[in-house]
Amino acid sequence: MQITIQNWLNELKVQGLSDETIRAYEWQIQKFVAALPQKTPIKKIKRKMIVTYLAERRETGWGDSTRKLALNAMRSFFKYAVGETKSPVRDIPIPRPKKKLKRTLTERQAYDVLTLLDTSSPTGVRNLALLTIMLDTGLRAKEICAIRLDQLDLESGTLIVKIKGGDDGIAVFTDYTANCVRMWLAVRETSAVKDAKTLFVSIGGNTPGQSLTKEGLKCIFRAIARQVGLEKFSPHDMRRSFATLATIFGAPTELLRIAGRWNDLDTLIRYTQAVRAVEIKKYLPVQKLMEI
Repeated sequence: MQITIQNWLNELKVQGLSDETIRAYEWQIQKFVAALPQKTPIKKIKRKMIVTYLAERRETGWGDSTRKLALNAMRSFFKYAVGETKSPVRDIPIPRPKKKLKRTLTERQAYDVLTLLDTSSPTGVRNLALLTIMLDTGLRAKEICAIRLDQLDLESGTLIVKIKGGDDGIAVFTDYTANCVRMWLAVRETSAVKDAKTLFVSIGGNTPGQSLTKEGLKCIFRAIARQVGLEKFSPHDMRRSFATLATIFGAPTELLRIAGRWNDLDTLIRYTQAVRAVEIKKYLPVQKLMEI
């Protein structure tokens, strides 16, 4: 079983799936295998066993999204292991997660996040540069941690980013953000270890001066949430906020899609679902009529 799983994971890498997706799929399959009777052959795994497993997971608190991920992983695995026509999951319906509004900063919250940081410390200077770049560009956590110094052009307000699939993309930022980054670069000279190539590095913690990691980034966001009074705050909130606030401020949809490096408009629309209905106020007829 484990040999087949490893060969399947290698095949996923060849197919170009992201490391994050592969790790998630592996976790789901290993979780399922651990729940099977010991030494159950792959060909003996039946549809009923999988349905029972998923039902049990639901009882333990797994939501539709988690069970959907589990089924997607199983479909991929069994298609590889026994073929699509013999796959025990081929006709198990995939749950449709209920659509929920994701966290997005309002204009006021975004302003507070950028202005309430204590920039008298190196940490505050770094965090302001980090947040302004993320809000201007919509970079993902992995992308922001990977930015190298040689990918940054402060004069043009652009940077090269390695996007999903491994292609290079362009991210654009404002003069205000460029100035925040310049302040950080002055501080970074005494904060980074000599061989650190990334723009952002840790300050304190277990790896001071070394490249910032995704876990380190999450810790930064938790600290900022406490500082500015947000109940929860994650790196991906900034990508949604980039799309939502740019939409509110009038960015053309196609230009926003290109700037955010989304492949299609459907994905962008999901990211801008938090454009609040109250934004319609400025366009409503009564106020306009009464001003005539």
